[in-house]
Amino acid sequence: MSDRTDNIEPVARALYAKQMRMLGVSEDEIAATSDRYWPVLAAQLQAGLIDEDGSPIAHSVEKGLEAWYAWLDERKA
Repeated sequence: MSDRTDNIEPVARALYAKQMRMLGVSEDEIAATSDRYWPVLAAQLQAGLIDEDGSPIAHSVEKGLEAWYAWLDERKA
């Protein structure tokens, strides 16, 4: 991604769907849960905790929590 925030939502949604399909989750269930879970992947992407394929990059639990809280703080305004 050239600018990681420009298209982070569609990338995160696609990663979520891909991961759920690999687990055998139905398309209906993916559609029903995507709105709830794509922000988690977006926060991880933005913080560099996963790559654009959804593969994890080694990090601590603390880094994961920091990424989530930073994501939430950015959207408060």
